[in-house]
Amino acid sequence: AAALNNSGYSAERLNQEVAAVEATIQTNYTQEQAKETALQSTVDRDHAFARLDIWYRRAQKFAAKVERRNKKRQPLEVAL
Repeated sequence: AAALNNSGYSAERLNQEVAAVEATIQTNYTQEQAKETALQSTVDRDHAFARLDIWYRRAQKFAAKVERRNKKRQPLEVAL
């Protein structure tokens, strides 16, 4: 510290620089956490869409079966 003090770095300035470095480290940590959260959200979204796609395909198959079954049936005539 004495060598830095002789080079114009006072204890106050060193403390300011330390605080700036710590703030940068904290900001970086916060940003990395946000990136991880965003990545997890993307993974969750992709899984949800995959499940929705499976459900949609099953619904389409079911609807096609119902449509084929309805085409085979004779229409009922009801006299009033």
